[in-house]
Amino acid sequence: MVARRVADLTLDELRELIRSELMELTQSEGEDETDEALIYSDLTDFPIDDLGPWSDQVSLRREDMYNDER
Repeated sequence: MVARRVADLTLDELRELIRSELMELTQSEGEDETDEALIYSDLTDFPIDDLGPWSDQVSLRREDMYNDER
């Protein structure tokens, strides 16, 4: 497999990558069966935690996190 940035993958390619890695991992750990329902699930049913609004002091800007200006 050619190395690619995750950001460049389509959603279907990312799903297939996750599935293949999960299958390879379970096989390498000697597990006889993989959870088919998990491997072929929609992968969009992750639980969502609502932690409320962000504090006014929180910033996700690169300049603020790394203390630099571009």
